[in-house]
Amino acid sequence: LRATPGFSALMNDDGPVGRWLRLSPGAFAEVEAVAAELRVEWESGTPDGALLVRAHFLRLLVLLARRYAGQLATEPQVAPGHERVVAEAVRRLDSGFSEPLRIERVAGEVGLSPDRFTEVFAAVMGRTPRDYLRHVRVEHALGLLKSTDDTVASVARACGFADAAHLARTLRDATGQTPTAVRKQL
Repeated sequence: LRATPGFSALMNDDGPVGRWLRLSPGAFAEVEAVAAELRVEWESGTPDGALLVRAHFLRLLVLLARRYAGQLATEPQVAPGHERVVAEAVRRLDSGFSEPLRIERVAGEVGLSPDRFTEVFAAVMGRTPRDYLRHVRVEHALGLLKSTDDTVASVARACGFADAAHLARTLRDATGQTPTAVRKQL
């Protein structure tokens, strides 16, 4: 594994400390599929499943290492300290997603102008702060829609959307599904 490009850097043995692995939606889907296969074999509890768990785990490590190596080769260098600023902003967005957050306010909280904050955030995270906040809200909404019987309006409020229609539009744009369709998949 150590000979795999990006592995040592990903595991912080000799790579840039504090770097985050960013995955495109396609790469994320690929990683998610391998992780799902790993989980299925893990849950099977069979001897051949145990072998496949190891194989899928190694495949996952190699896949992530290769993605990381490609990222290191193509990403713009981020100024020292900006990753810390973005990490603080991510914590703020993750914890306050249900509030009516304004990116300008978060930028001020981390000491940057809104334009500079968006530039730095996008360089580190691979997406703008607004896109990240929308992603967090959609993921939480999907979780609530799948795990509760709360009304769509209630889920929308709990996840920081203005109303049920706003949630439905955003969910349709992000996943191609309506809240009702998400619930019917269960």
